Amino acid sequence: MIKLFASDMDGTLLDQNHELNQTTADAVKALQVSGVEFIISTGRDYQSARNFLATYHIDCAMINLNGAQIFDATGQLIDESPLINTTTQQVLDYLHQEKLAYSLTTRQNFYLSNKQDYINHMMQSHEHLDELTIAQVTDKIKMTLDAYDYQLTDSNPVFKLMIISDDAPTLEKARHYLETFPDLDITSSGPGNLEITHIEAQKGLALAKYLAAKHYTFEETLTIGDSLNDRSMLSMCPNSYAMDNASDEVKTMAAHIAPSNVENGVATIIYQLISKQSEEV
Repeated sequence: MIKLFASDMDGTLLDQNHELNQTTADAVKALQVSGVEFIISTGRDYQSARNFLATYHIDCAMINLNGAQIFDATGQLIDESPLINTTTQQVLDYLHQEKLAYSLTTRQNFYLSNKQDYINHMMQSHEHLDELTIAQVTDKIKMTLDAYDYQLTDSNPVFKLMIISDDAPTLEKARHYLETFPDLDITSSGPGNLEITHIEAQKGLALAKYLAAKHYTFEETLTIGDSLNDRSMLSMCPNSYAMDNASDEVKTMAAHIAPSNVENGVATIIYQLISKQSEEV
């Protein structure tokens, strides 16, 4: 019997326009009504993810920043795993030396080193967005804080760094450097970026902590995702689904394949689960 349904957001729950369509929103609510708990597991920060889901009247627990933070359905922080400050400083020094564009996320704020590079990257990775949405997101980005103004302190650590580059050799060089730090987890949410968190800040490990707090098991959990940052929660769970739009590498980590996010894959799996479990009662 599945008690918890853990879903990634972008590329999984959301469609190609990074929007939640009504079919999937209704499926999530039906899942919750059926008694199965729904949890989001995303690279997004808590406020961004919560505000987005609130527009669809969906309240749920969340694993944020690829596992760096865990919140219950009321917004209470359960656990967090920030980067180690000495490592953060060394990585920032490297990024500045190599003149790489990056973002960093703390408990309260989001910082960008090069806003125009980030806007360009966003437009390429969100090519299906309409002009109005792009303009609104661009305006929001321009109001973010400058990464060079960030002060690293014990009370204000970094939870996630993201390197942004459309040059594959540059990202590969950065990955090789980052892999020399045993306390880092390096993954990606899509082409043109590397996401850096603490080694314990992985979706699968964060999910394990949440399961322990709720007295659930992985056998009672279903996970679904599409990107490399979903790899741990897919490989650790026997009831795992990779989206059909996922890469072949991600698909090998999952037990099953779901229809793509364009085909309402999450909604399909949800309704299959509800039907199956209603027959078992």
